[in-house]
Amino acid sequence: MSKMNKKTQYNSRELTRLLKLWLLKARNGNKVAATGGLVLLGIIFLILSSIMTSSTERSEQVQVIINNNKCSGPRFGIGTSLVGERNLLKKRKISIVNIPAADRLYEKVQATLRKVEIAMNKGWNTTDPTIIPLGDFDYVRRDLPVYKAAFEAIDVTVNKRFKGGVFNTEQLKDQDRYNGILCLSFNTDHCFPPESFKEIGLSRKVNRIKGLREIVWSKDKFCRTINSATRGIIDEDLLSFTFPCWIMPGGYKDLVKYSKDHDVNQWIAKPRALGAGKGIYVVNSWDELSLERKKMNLIQSYLTNPHLIQREAADGSLQRYKWDMRTYVLCTSISPLRAYVYNRGLVRIATSPYTKDCKNKTSCLTNTSINKKVEGAQLKDITWSFHKLKKYLNEHEQDESFDEIFLRIQKAIGMALISAESAFMKQYLKEGYMCQNCYQLLGVDIIFDSELEPKVVEINGEPSLKLTGNGKTHYDFTKKNMGKDLVAIVYNRESAIDKTQLSRRLMDWSKCVNAEENKKKSKNTFVGKDHMEYLLSTFRENIKLGGFKPIYPNPKLAEPYERYLKQLHEKEFKMSPVLSSGESRYDAHGNGRRLRLHKLVTALQDQKALIVGGYDDSEPGTLAPVKKRMVKKQVVNQVPVESNGDDDDDDDEGY
Repeated sequence: MSKMNKKTQYNSRELTRLLKLWLLKARNGNKVAATGGLVLLGIIFLILSSIMTSSTERSEQVQVIINNNKCSGPRFGIGTSLVGERNLLKKRKISIVNIPAADRLYEKVQATLRKVEIAMNKGWNTTDPTIIPLGDFDYVRRDLPVYKAAFEAIDVTVNKRFKGGVFNTEQLKDQDRYNGILCLSFNTDHCFPPESFKEIGLSRKVNRIKGLREIVWSKDKFCRTINSATRGIIDEDLLSFTFPCWIMPGGYKDLVKYSKDHDVNQWIAKPRALGAGKGIYVVNSWDELSLERKKMNLIQSYLTNPHLIQREAADGSLQRYKWDMRTYVLCTSISPLRAYVYNRGLVRIATSPYTKDCKNKTSCLTNTSINKKVEGAQLKDITWSFHKLKKYLNEHEQDESFDEIFLRIQKAIGMALISAESAFMKQYLKEGYMCQNCYQLLGVDIIFDSELEPKVVEINGEPSLKLTGNGKTHYDFTKKNMGKDLVAIVYNRESAIDKTQLSRRLMDWSKCVNAEENKKKSKNTFVGKDHMEYLLSTFRENIKLGGFKPIYPNPKLAEPYERYLKQLHEKEFKMSPVLSSGESRYDAHGNGRRLRLHKLVTALQDQKALIVGGYDDSEPGTLAPVKKRMVKKQVVNQVPVESNGDDDDDDDEGY
């Protein structure tokens, strides 16, 4: 029962007591007192009736707001009554950003957010930022042309590669030397000492995520990280984003048990450290599998029903070929995750028709580095653009649109990266550095089963941006435009407060918190400064997405992400009990803040969760219908053609 209802009930009992007293006085002959009392009693009755009506109307209004889905979800993750949240923020020395619900304080909210935004962006967000390339000469020569053209497009200066390619700790500290580091190397220590990340300072950006190589950027580390995150989770739908894997020789017993329980009879063996398809082979029998117990390989269950592309072979017959996909993923925050996948990439096709026993390596391995060495193989035949794949699927009567398939790709990559959050958080909390100024371009390989369900195969932290020199190929077109869109997102100097409705939506969220708690007066809700910086970055990056599509956060995928985050929370909570302060041992999910952030960012991105219609920012607090803006299409570059000269007219989605 609300405080208002309790107060009304109390006043009704008091009114009854006074009525009895005045009736007693009237019976005893005190007519003046009785008359005055009855008049006063009537006035009080009218006032209380008004209060009761107001209370009822207010209660109905609150109920209407919730029933009309203007406010949905329990407190959207964070509210003033959340037990332990303030203590946890205090322990981690994270300041609090208050969000009032009153419309008259709209400008105050904007001013508060602007202070946070200015503080988090100072340093790189200057009138003349400078980027310094570091790293191995060969990698700089390979990838720098794409980045340099992208930075020049937004008037950012890119210096020449620093002599020797490596900064020491003192050079990293030099505030006047650079605003951003471009590390182009397979190893971070070929750019600067990895233990010196903190010396770069949060005010300068670096295209390296600390700990990536140790956590996901190698086959065995990726396997270990995924196994650690998913152990104990029984929802098969949540685990379908990648393959079960085991690291030999220690994982042999678990491999045998799983294979017998799930009737697995074919596996793929991969060396831990080699790339480009080197050393990979298929294990076709239990006898062959027994030999793996003495090796140092990574073993995965083999996809026995891959989706195949049917086309004409060299002899004129129709054959079916195995294929996979290289996607480009921009990760701008790793824990909590914020990532995007580019809508163009490479489809890699095997040169030999598919066979189940995989005796011929070029029938089962799709690596371009292997298949381009096959006699007669041409790049145009073994690599397609996403757009050409889309046309192929449409022509072969696929029931689902490519948009639906691509959304599943976004989900699979998101699940894989969310699985790594806890490992990153454990490292960052110990070191006291959260890598807020880090970003990295990843190459994520995807393969599909016969139902076009995607699975993440592996993650590469230094995908090649080498150009062929033929600007008309989809190969070069993809990399050039992806580079420009990447730089535009990371170095976007526009304000999320001026260009988006974040301030207004935060106030709507605060109102919903108050409405659900049925408070008499609007009170401030609060957000930790770290989460506020995350929200500001999310909304700012979404201004300049270009060809990138959101992996996480993504309102379209909020439900499966929330289910997974809940399971990770419950598992880590049991494994690492939360202390009385609200702190949990070094994990990302045990204390519940990560799940609450997910609910909050989902509510803020999904306008329907907060309001019906849109806001007219010229009059804070007033509702206005959403207006569709007519945007004139701009031709950024000439649409490329496939390498064989066929037309490859682009569509609006850019696949």
